[in-house]
Amino acid sequence: PATTVNAGNDQILCRNTNAQLAGVIGGGATSATWSASIPGGVFLPNANTLNAVYDPPTNYSGTVTLALTTNDPAGPCNLATDQMLIHYGNPDALVCNDQITLAMDEDCNVQLTADMLLEGDVPEELYQVNVFTSQGINIGTNVTSQYVGSTLVGRVKDICTGNVCYTNINVVDNLA
Repeated sequence: PATTVNAGNDQILCRNTNAQLAGVIGGGATSATWSASIPGGVFLPNANTLNAVYDPPTNYSGTVTLALTTNDPAGPCNLATDQMLIHYGNPDALVCNDQITLAMDEDCNVQLTADMLLEGDVPEELYQVNVFTSQGINIGTNVTSQYVGSTLVGRVKDICTGNVCYTNINVVDNLA
């Protein structure tokens, strides 16, 4: 059978966070080895373990490409390689928009995300969003028609650092 390999899904993690790997091999392959595109990281317990843990270089931020390469089995099948990316977030200063206007869509139900509340383009996985009424009641991230005409407060928390910032959200229904 043909040699197969799957390095697993890409991941977005906080700086200095270990990545749990989940490599899979099949076909004629009997073993595989992990490698990284940058020096300084370590595979635990070793690079020949399919479900190894990748320990990145200290304070590294950016993207690491991990490759899982099978052995070259006997017969006509060649070795196989698959790659996955790990993006290590770089916690910069958190900058929320001062104020946003949330114009409801036709079903009057909007799920707020970190990208909607923060300045710049951000990896959603590294932030936690909560929305509060003017009375301080946490309504999660889902804004419905009951809040049209209200000013809500959005809180974004950087899960890597614990840093938070706030945005005022004016909820309007321009379709009514």
